[in-house]
Amino acid sequence: MMMSRQRHILLMLAALVLPYSVRAFFHRPAIPTFVRHELNGIAAPMTVAMNGIHPSFSSTAPALASVVTGKWIPFRPARISLTSSSLMLSLRGGNIGVGAAALPMALLSPSLPASIAAALLPTCLGLWRTGYAVSYGYGGAMATAGALAICSGGAGGPVATSHAAALVFYGLRLCLFLLRRETTTPVEIHQMTRRDASMGDRLKRAPVVVGCSVLYFLMAAPLRITARTSLSSSASLLASSPASLVSLAAAFSGFGLAAWGDGHKSAVKAVRGPDTLVTTGPFRVFRHPNYTGEIIGWTASLSVAMFEAVRHYRQLSGASAAVFVRFAAPWIVASVLGWAGMCGVLAGEATAGLEKKQKKKYGDTPEYKAWIGSSWSGPMITSSS
Repeated sequence: MMMSRQRHILLMLAALVLPYSVRAFFHRPAIPTFVRHELNGIAAPMTVAMNGIHPSFSSTAPALASVVTGKWIPFRPARISLTSSSLMLSLRGGNIGVGAAALPMALLSPSLPASIAAALLPTCLGLWRTGYAVSYGYGGAMATAGALAICSGGAGGPVATSHAAALVFYGLRLCLFLLRRETTTPVEIHQMTRRDASMGDRLKRAPVVVGCSVLYFLMAAPLRITARTSLSSSASLLASSPASLVSLAAAFSGFGLAAWGDGHKSAVKAVRGPDTLVTTGPFRVFRHPNYTGEIIGWTASLSVAMFEAVRHYRQLSGASAAVFVRFAAPWIVASVLGWAGMCGVLAGEATAGLEKKQKKKYGDTPEYKAWIGSSWSGPMITSSS
């Protein structure tokens, strides 16, 4: 038992350093064309070039020579040479302040290999135990995606930062809950049964691991949209778009509801036994608050990205608008696919499946019948069979 706890502690420590490791090994910021286009509209002609893995900016605009703030990632020094008519910046990370506005390195948000690694590496825990791909792997991928956006400077504005923080909150909370439940409750409750498997058997799980990681990658896609639009976002969260603020509040509320549901159900079953029908706490209103909360949270996460994309697009014109559309379109499609995939799983296999199990197990009891009449299942997809 002690050895098992030590392994779990090491697992969580590894999860904490994973975002930094992914960034260090996979993050190679690629400067997209739209940076040049939009800065043309803000200040003056500006060219962007690459110097190894360090982005190099060159401008003849005196306005860009006013650098008022610099926030550099630890152990990532920056070199700045400044003259009266030009500004050269060679960076390894962080934010650049230009005049009164910040030009966030969100424009250089996590590279595609880094984002793929953030989704895949935690999910590879499924090669150890199959259930880990959809538990620790799920939470770890979401937390890593959000932390990677923040660590790499990909969450420069208040909306983008809050959006990334919502994913970190959800993923970290889920992993900590799963760890506590697995190490303090009987296997009948946490259901993470250990099965011996050969290397060949483990490799047969690869399709499941890859499939889950693709879904997690798509679910994190909205972060790229909010990071991209942070160039034109307000410096204050309270001054941001009301629609974005409502969506952010809904995201945290949904993920908070899921946390409350998980914690309450686990606590009740730990005291009364695994066969207990939980109808107290959030279960008075929601029969499956963890699944309903997640659906609310992921719907709100997509909404934040959509509202920010529309707001940002309305501020653009001409070439800048066209470039933004070319950037945003594939990530919007990816975001919708991720949302639809996860909500389909939650409303179908998760909610509808648990409804059937509970009806079969408790359907004849007065408590269950009264509970069904006074509570909501949440969004549910039922099969025709």
